[in-house]
Amino acid sequence: MAAQRSEKDSVKAVFTAYDTFIKGGRLKEAVKCLSGLLSSNTQLSLTTKLAINNNLGIQYKNLGQYEMALRYYDKAESIYLNNNFPENSFLIRIYGNKVNIYLMQGDFNKALDYGEKAIRIVTESSQEEVSKQQSISSLYLNTGIANYHLNNFKEALWAFQKSTYLKNKYNLPGKDILYKQLAITYAKIGNKLLADKYFNLSIRHSESGDRSSSISLANVYLDYGIFLMSIKENDRAISALQKALNINLNSMGEKNYLTSNCYQIIGDYFYWVIKDYSKALIYYQKTLVSGSKDFNNFDINANPSLKEITVNLWQLRVLQAKADALALLADKEQDKEKKINFLILSVNTNSLAIEMTNQIRVDYQDEETRLTFNEKQKNVFTESIETALKLYNLTSEKKFLQLAYQTVQQSKANELRYEISRNESFSNKEISDSLRYKEKEIQSNISAYNALIRNESSILKPDTVKLAYWKDQLFILNRALEKSLETIDRDYPRFTDLLKRGKIVELKTIQSNLKPDESLIEYLYSDAEGLGERKLYEFVVTPKDLFCHTELVDSTLSANLTGLRAQLTNQLTEEKGITNYNKMNKRLFRAYSVLIQPLEKYIQGKQLVIIPDEGLSYLPFDAFLTSWMPKTKINYAELDYLIKKYSISYGYSTNTLWKNSSIPELWSKVIGFAPDYSDNTSEDRRSFKSLKNNNREIESILNNFNGISFSDGQATLANFTSKMSSGAILHLAMHSDLDTVYAGTSSLIFNTDNSQQKNYRLYNYEIGQMNIKSPMVVLSACNTGNGKLYSGEGLMSLARSFILAGVPSVVETLWPVEDIAGSKIMGDFYKYLSDGKPKNTALRLAKLDYINNTSPSFVNPRYWAAYTLVGDVTPIKKKLWKEPWIILSTALLSLILIAFFAYRLRFLRIN
Repeated sequence: MAAQRSEKDSVKAVFTAYDTFIKGGRLKEAVKCLSGLLSSNTQLSLTTKLAINNNLGIQYKNLGQYEMALRYYDKAESIYLNNNFPENSFLIRIYGNKVNIYLMQGDFNKALDYGEKAIRIVTESSQEEVSKQQSISSLYLNTGIANYHLNNFKEALWAFQKSTYLKNKYNLPGKDILYKQLAITYAKIGNKLLADKYFNLSIRHSESGDRSSSISLANVYLDYGIFLMSIKENDRAISALQKALNINLNSMGEKNYLTSNCYQIIGDYFYWVIKDYSKALIYYQKTLVSGSKDFNNFDINANPSLKEITVNLWQLRVLQAKADALALLADKEQDKEKKINFLILSVNTNSLAIEMTNQIRVDYQDEETRLTFNEKQKNVFTESIETALKLYNLTSEKKFLQLAYQTVQQSKANELRYEISRNESFSNKEISDSLRYKEKEIQSNISAYNALIRNESSILKPDTVKLAYWKDQLFILNRALEKSLETIDRDYPRFTDLLKRGKIVELKTIQSNLKPDESLIEYLYSDAEGLGERKLYEFVVTPKDLFCHTELVDSTLSANLTGLRAQLTNQLTEEKGITNYNKMNKRLFRAYSVLIQPLEKYIQGKQLVIIPDEGLSYLPFDAFLTSWMPKTKINYAELDYLIKKYSISYGYSTNTLWKNSSIPELWSKVIGFAPDYSDNTSEDRRSFKSLKNNNREIESILNNFNGISFSDGQATLANFTSKMSSGAILHLAMHSDLDTVYAGTSSLIFNTDNSQQKNYRLYNYEIGQMNIKSPMVVLSACNTGNGKLYSGEGLMSLARSFILAGVPSVVETLWPVEDIAGSKIMGDFYKYLSDGKPKNTALRLAKLDYINNTSPSFVNPRYWAAYTLVGDVTPIKKKLWKEPWIILSTALLSLILIAFFAYRLRFLRIN
């Protein structure tokens, strides 16, 4: 008993010391205190171990060491889940703490996931009423913050108001933080009066109760300073920011993320408000020092290594701000050498920011979070490109032009590259099959539950019981996926390290992949500048050289390109007559004059590979017009389309373009699928009309290729999956269902299967998890090249998913295709493929045949331009008599035979 009492006293003494350290702001000593207790021989109860791990997580969070914090929260969670604690208040606390970490890391989807789960737990808990409502109130606050950062401002305000109601009803603490979040949200949506009101309420509550030196008060002053800057109350802004800094310095000292945040915002004050870039740089350098582990150099010419600095969103942003300030100093500098030095330091700082971006992106386990992060970080890349181009213009050194292009490469299709790399690692057995199958199964179930939740939530009166159950299942699945990904990170560090390095295809490799008559054009939009103007960087890569042209994109040009897409896709609602004809033709010529014409002096050969950006992904380049003048008569057949000059194919990025290789075959085959859609037993299928010519389309293809056709009731998903690794061309003449809101839920519509009546949709996310062995997939269905657009990533289309599944080439459609025209183009496409033509050339010739041999009234580009080729252009069929070695061998054999017969003839004459 005495020993037990002694141990209890020992534990109590440690916690007393811990509280003392916390109150004094001595967080490292507090951590050391609890860590020592854990590693000691003291007998600790499970409850005490759980509390210690949870508190260690809190203090590591306060120190800005989020990964360490999560590690201890995970330990606390494991103790709880493995020991059947009767009271779930512990788990609620742990999940609430995890929400805080994910908010700070910018993983807002995961924060929302944990927050909503914790709310569901706490509403069913047996906590005493006040404690229960305190938990619910805090969780609503945090889910509101997550929704705020996801731009769901309506949902954010609703959550904050729920939290406010509970705090007022039960007189709960924490109103200062809640009022601050309300203030920030109102400021974001433009309600300055309410924003100012709630900021002052937050300050008043933070200052009450002898909390004038609290971290909470510092954070309120910091955000208030940002708000005051936005409404140009500059003197009040710098005063609030200085108060925040002083509080943090007194409470936390120099080396912590809170002080670092203050330095950064003060730097922003001098950058944006005062325009004193030198002063801003001093504060940005202090930010780097304050927020780092080991970096202590206050010289603005010095940058930390990633090993010396804490990798997080705050430090990423300050690196970018430092790079921008250096570039602006360079713009002001008259001395050429000093200007160059500033720009070189700027581009080096941005390179460090890009390196950090690659690391942060891979650490996010959720695809949607990674995609959103990619969009938000685009300006890191575009600023670096602009600076590198300035250096190239000043010095004429090609290395800076190459650096600019390398940065373009790093900004494109990072999620696709990440997913392909993962698939390759599984395929090459670098990662075990069991992990692959487990992850695949979990991801499929996650997507399925997401679809159930979205469908139920969309109806007028959703079933809340069902929704709660599905969300709980989804939460369990997401945690299982986390564990699987953590296992891969732990057991296969080389793989994770490779992803974080963000390796790109070298320029010389790109050039070696290009054919002598082929050029690659890659586009990248900058962020909006000035009055909404943007720069469009246009890079041309030829087998021997690299060029760059920059266009200024104003609102008029943007409207032209948007209007062009609308005219091509909205076929049923378009204007009629000569006015519409001239309007579209003018837009097609305007697109050419901006996107192609300035580059033609650099283009080598007649084959183009296009890597678009943002809205350019929707445009069919081969329909652009190389000349234009107003007409008085409609005749689409006579127009000078770009297809008459070039064969065009497309790619998502140079880092994925040649990932899947294709080798021509002597006896390649086609497997076609042509559902009939006459089975309307399912309400879901009644919206899909019968396709009258899809059977005929595949029959015409089989005139030129050996193969088989699955039509009518045989065109099932089961038959497709059984043939997807046969090595044949897969031709899918069917309907698709487009979803531009959720990335993974567009689908191909097969026939219903007698054994599986409901299993006839093949979803995007399912295709990406497949391993398809085929030289080409042709998606002769509507909108298969369309989908949700992510800046920097491109369209999350069905075609993209087939590229991810290992298919080297995909023929897609950019809008709904006309049945008869599509069948004609596809038939001719395969005719040219059977003759050994490259895929891009075969598609071009098929379209030209359509243009030249169809009634002019049906040559509107909307009939033929929707079909585009993504990926590898290698021929499908090998014609032996066209092979150089066959030609040479035949010629040599002929010469030998001629010589032989000449000799024999001469010999006979002599005798």
